[in-house]
Amino acid sequence: MNVCVLSGRILSKLELNFLYNSKLHISLVTFQIGLSDQKTVIIKAYDEQADKVYRKFKKGDMVMIEGYLDPKGVNVKYICKVA
Repeated sequence: MNVCVLSGRILSKLELNFLYNSKLHISLVTFQIGLSDQKTVIIKAYDEQADKVYRKFKKGDMVMIEGYLDPKGVNVKYICKVA
């Protein structure tokens, strides 16, 4: 499994979705962060992490994310605000 660590500002509104027909996950939050080189990355958080992200973070927050890559973006393992 691969591991990545990213730091950037949340550029988009956080979107919470419920996965009704999924056997693996219940909820999903997706958003984009901007990196220092003007690129954006799609971030996804599932289940408990999705609930935490949706409650505690908003557009414009600076965050540090530890996660792993998948073909469509980065899946969150750990996320925190950067002061």
